[in-house]
Amino acid sequence: MTPWAYWWSLPGPSSFVRSLVGGLREGISLVVWLPRWAPPGLDAAVARGLDEGLRWRKLDLAHLDEAQICNPCRLLGLRYTNVPAHALYAGNEQVLIQSAEFAGMVVWVEGVSKQAWPHWRSFLDAYAEASRQRSLLERSMLCVVMRGCTPDPGLRTEVTLGSRVWRGYLSQVDMLAWAHFHVSAVQEASEHPLFARLRLWLVAELAGFDPLLAEYAATREIGALVHPAPWLRAFAHRRGWSVQSDPDWADGGWDEMDGSRRRHTAWLALHDDHEVQRLVWRAQLAVLFPFLEEERVRYAKSHAAALQRTSGRDMREIEIRDLCRALEGRLPAEEAEYLGLLRQVRNGLAHLQHVPADRLQRLRDLATGQDRA
Repeated sequence: MTPWAYWWSLPGPSSFVRSLVGGLREGISLVVWLPRWAPPGLDAAVARGLDEGLRWRKLDLAHLDEAQICNPCRLLGLRYTNVPAHALYAGNEQVLIQSAEFAGMVVWVEGVSKQAWPHWRSFLDAYAEASRQRSLLERSMLCVVMRGCTPDPGLRTEVTLGSRVWRGYLSQVDMLAWAHFHVSAVQEASEHPLFARLRLWLVAELAGFDPLLAEYAATREIGALVHPAPWLRAFAHRRGWSVQSDPDWADGGWDEMDGSRRRHTAWLALHDDHEVQRLVWRAQLAVLFPFLEEERVRYAKSHAAALQRTSGRDMREIEIRDLCRALEGRLPAEEAEYLGLLRQVRNGLAHLQHVPADRLQRLRDLATGQDRA
């Protein structure tokens, strides 16, 4: 399976694919609204989901001039039927619908410009009206992709014409699975499991709703993921964003995820580094806090007798700071440093502070030593 085939098989993306496939199977032509930086491979995912009886055709208009693009009836008729050119004009969509050659197809159309959209909207209105006179077997469905355009509220949707917007379909589950796909491809076999999980969560949190950013972030080292502002700003500049810009949904500047609107992390890096660091903290909290609790319990159990004498408290209530005090002078130097570092990490996370890269590096070294011991 290719990477983008895997992406469109994830729960959120696949639900969007199903919404397109379901509409097309019901004989509905669709306008699909995608942000400018939408992930590739949607056409292939839709084609895989369609019935074998439907002929799949893909029409890319990028190489055509504007005059050709602005005459969809003529464009489709000349491409897929034997209807004479003089009969293919705006307002005569009926001749296209009635053509035997133009039946049983799904035509995926890419490259309609903003300037050409009004012509396509008028054509689709007329085409949808004419399609109602034909059975499902006699009808061809159009799937017109509008990339980098704000959904048009003036588009009339009806029984044979629908609109689909790539917005709000993603969840953190999707992004974690996608991050894992890429992190596992570059991860070293010797990497400590704790830091492999941390890398995964950092990539997913920083990527937000953007699978292209996740793909890029997965190649970063832990240190760069913990302090991501420089490479996030470079990513924003490659998309043409600046401190003065305010990209909208159509330009990939925001999306809805898990029920909330979320700004693109690269744009945030240009404006609010504190918010970016909060994402780093969230990833660290998700991974490190359970680990800290496991280590607390392990130390409490292994030193239960000494702790009972010095504190008299239930072992389940012993905090890491209590462990540090009770075991002071009783542990080897490296183990004492490790326990003290666990306390520092816990205190920082509890106060909404992310763990800096140098402290993480030392924690990784000491944790590896603990595993060997």
